Amino acid sequence: MLQKRLARARRFVDWVTHAPSEALRRLGVLGQAVIQGVEEGRNEEELHRREDAFWEAFQSLSEQEQKLVEEWMEQQRHVGER
Repeated sequence: MLQKRLARARRFVDWVTHAPSEALRRLGVLGQAVIQGVEEGRNEEELHRREDAFWEAFQSLSEQEQKLVEEWMEQQRHVGER
């Protein structure tokens, strides 16, 4: 289960890293920090800090950018169901 979540997270980071928006690219950098923390076995406190930074960045996205992210996530759910 964790491996599937990490794989999805990596696809997300790859996607936003090439986004036209600086805010989305920043979200990708923060997402990569979360993935790296999990892979390195960081403690819960450190992981929570990284996750909080990611979600704060998500909340600061424009409505249009948030919609793009939500659409991507929905598409990925359907990909996983196939």
